[in-house]
Amino acid sequence: MQPLHCEHTAPPLKQLLSQWSFVSDIQPAHDSNISYATANVLLLLLCRSDGCLTMLVSCNQGPVSMAERPSSFSWVIQGKLCALAFPHRAENIRWLYKEGVRHLVSLTYRLPPVDSCPNLNSIHMKIEDFTPPTIEQVDRFIHIVESNSIIGEAVAVHCQWGRGRTGTMIACYFVKTRKISGQEAIEEIRRIRPGSIETYDQEKMVIQYYQQLKSRGEV
Repeated sequence: MQPLHCEHTAPPLKQLLSQWSFVSDIQPAHDSNISYATANVLLLLLCRSDGCLTMLVSCNQGPVSMAERPSSFSWVIQGKLCALAFPHRAENIRWLYKEGVRHLVSLTYRLPPVDSCPNLNSIHMKIEDFTPPTIEQVDRFIHIVESNSIIGEAVAVHCQWGRGRTGTMIACYFVKTRKISGQEAIEEIRRIRPGSIETYDQEKMVIQYYQQLKSRGEV
């Protein structure tokens, strides 16, 4: 499907709906915020911080669930561990809870709107962008995932885009739990989530974590 380009002159609503059969991200030709309304359908094109527009469709029954799905969301281990980009909206947080997530690990300096879902446990581990976590943070993260897995509660982890800090943390988790080398863990998370682990220091952290565990006879 070709991307829909948004011009300053808005196309008719009927024409828009004929080109899109589902909610999706689209690339804008210009910086614009456009809204259309009919008696029962509201179509919004909202400009995101990454330069894309997100199409949201709502009707009398409430918003479409795909509009609530956080960006870059995927299960790393189904029902146990998932990853995503920063969940900006309260709807994103509630969607995670509906999906079965009970614990949200935030690796960014600021927190998402976790107050919108009081039953979701928020864990804050501040890591500077493009840098790796500390050994202590990795060990804490692994304990969070494994201890909650025992009681059947899923954990989600995010940074800003769900790639660098998030990918590094999950790769270290693979080293520990799957007993694989650092390089194997890096390749695995990049297979599951392409673009993961963005800097040399993050790669180095995964390798060093493996070497530390190996020296203790844990892998």
